[in-house]
Amino acid sequence: MVGGVLYRIGRDSILRWCLLPHEMTKVIVACHNSAYGGHFGTEVTVELEVPALRTAVEHAMDWDGAIQQRLNELERLDETRLLAFQAREALQKRRKKWHDDHIRERKFAIGDLVLLYGSKFWKRPGKLKIQWLGPYVVVNVNNNGSVQVANLSGNLLPTRINGF
Repeated sequence: MVGGVLYRIGRDSILRWCLLPHEMTKVIVACHNSAYGGHFGTEVTVELEVPALRTAVEHAMDWDGAIQQRLNELERLDETRLLAFQAREALQKRRKKWHDDHIRERKFAIGDLVLLYGSKFWKRPGKLKIQWLGPYVVVNVNNNGSVQVANLSGNLLPTRINGF
């Protein structure tokens, strides 16, 4: 606080004012006198009227001009949101198409020898670490693509493995 006005330093290292003195007093009084335990409480809700007239006066606008400018800003915001939504949908469709095109179908038969990828190694990849477990023998192939495997001595793994 400098000279009774709250300031903050912007990204460009310029000192900017945040609240005028009468607004600052409203915020501090609302925080300290609230039922939520002041500004150290866990839930603080402050209702504060921000004077829109100050902005209109600074830019020498009349009320109709200020209202029209705000409506134009809201309309541009809606258009921007719509364009962003459409761009996101198009990107998701492109990614799904690329992913679907690059899936290789694998068909396993009973008795095939397979290796399992050790997914616990994905956090610490290394050139010399063994990331494959096995070999295992395919014991059962289900309609949904899952595979039941057993080690070479015939002991079944407790879970089914995704075969796709």
